Order: sequence, then C-alpha cells, then structure tokens
Amino acid sequence: MEKETSSLASLSQVKSLLQRHDLHLSKRLGQHFLIDDNIRKNIIAAADIKHDDIILEIGPGIGTLTELIAKECDLLIAIELDKRLEPILRETTKGLDNIRLFMGDALKLNIKELVDQKRLPNKLISNLPYNISSTLLIRYLEELEFLNDYTVMIQKEVANRIVAKPGSKDYGAFTIKLSFLATIDHKFNISKSVFIPVPNVESSVISLKRRRQVDSRHRKKLFNLIEASFNQRRKKLVNSINDNIGLKKEVILRALSEIEISGDVRAEVLSPNDYESLLEAIEKNKKL
Repeated sequence: MEKETSSLASLSQVKSLLQRHDLHLSKRLGQHFLIDDNIRKNIIAAADIKHDDIILEIGPGIGTLTELIAKECDLLIAIELDKRLEPILRETTKGLDNIRLFMGDALKLNIKELVDQKRLPNKLISNLPYNISSTLLIRYLEELEFLNDYTVMIQKEVANRIVAKPGSKDYGAFTIKLSFLATIDHKFNISKSVFIPVPNVESSVISLKRRRQVDSRHRKKLFNLIEASFNQRRKKLVNSINDNIGLKKEVILRALSEIEISGDVRAEVLSPNDYESLLEAIEKNKKL
C-alpha cells in the first residue's frame, strides 16, 4: 500500500492550514512554502541523515521539512523568526518529541547558549530564507565549528555564484571565500512552481562540508585581500588592492610577478589558490 502523502506537501491542505490560522505570508521575510512531497524527500535523501545526528533547521516555516527531518534524527533544533508561525509549528509537529523550537533571528541568536553544550548540532538542513542565505552560510562556517555538514535550499542565483568558475560573471568574493570554508556539491535545481506563493526565482539545493579550520588571523587577512580585490572589479587587480588596502603598487606587482600572474589582470581571473599564493607573496614582499 502506498504511503499517504503528508498534508504539508498538499497545496489544498497548506492553504487550509494558513486560512485556519489567518496567516498572510510576509514578502519582507521571503516566505515561500514547499508543497511538493518528492522534492522534500529528495532534500532529506541528499542530507544523508544518521539516527544519531543533531540537526539545525533555520526557517522551518510551517514545518514542511521539519516533520521529515525529525523522524530521521536524534534531535532537531529549529529556529524561526516569524512569531506568527509558532502555533502552526506546534500543531504540525505535534507528537514529535525530539524537536526543540526557538523563536528568534538565526543571525543573532547564540546557538551554543540555546542548547546543551554536549548536544550541539552537527548538520544544518534548511530551506534558507533568501534574504539571509549568503550572510548565514559564511558566518556559520566561520563561527560554528561544530556544524560540519550543510544541505540547503537557496535561490538559484546564489547557488550559481557559489559554484562559479574563475572568469565568469557570477564568480566573486563570495565564491572564493566559501570555497576556502567548505567543499561544495550542487545537488539539483527546483522549479518555482512547487512553492506557495510562487516566487519570482528558481531554487537550488546544495551541500557543503566544512573544510579544516585555518588560523583565524590568516583567514581574516586572506578575506580582506579578496574583498579588496573585488570591491572595484572593473579595475585592474593591482589598482583595486591599492585603493582598498593601501598597499604600494610596487609590492603588489612584485607579488603578482612572483606567482607568475600578469599585473594587468582583473580580480575574477585568479583562482582561490591564486589568492592564497598572492597573500603569501605580498606578506613576503612587504618586508623587503
């Protein structure tokens, strides 16, 4: 006998749920709820949840992914900004006693203070709110050393930036910084037609695995160099770094020459490894 589809993957039932709670979705918060059962099952499969995993979910919404995640893991910590959704989440996750729901801003809450230090989350699985996805991924990868695996649904445009190659229009500082923090795997794209309300953009699911942490001072120097390089990406790299960090042009040119890169290049030509080599060469040439 075929398993019955959950009401949270049914358009009619989701509409009924929202109407019963008199909830009008917020454009400001970018609220778009997934209503396709196959897609959410694919997300759960991509996350490869183990029975002893402690999962963090940001922006559970009405609980579309929440109920499936909770059935697979040891503990689910869910953080939702919109307080109007709390009674809905309490209703849709009723009977799942391994869920800890917190209301608040995921960019401001201290995850370590929310839960038992011995039960910190090791995985993030989320349909991330589009307006915070880029900021949250960088911040969590930099700061939450206990969170190692990420399976997230994000705006396709952001996913394209994450997996962009040097020289492409989508390649930028965000691409490079994220590549130093995590290994990235693009899983699949999602049509906008499987959401209510229908958004203006397509979505993608990607997975990220934390790389070994590097010295924070080194990372700060490296990320400052990358940001400076792309701050005026139409300029030559040497001029952009000079304008934004104040390094002497001769130091930058000597460093570029040392790593066999032309002084006429722009920021988007260099690979992540090139930026690491450039920083090392700059540090050495500053002392000359």
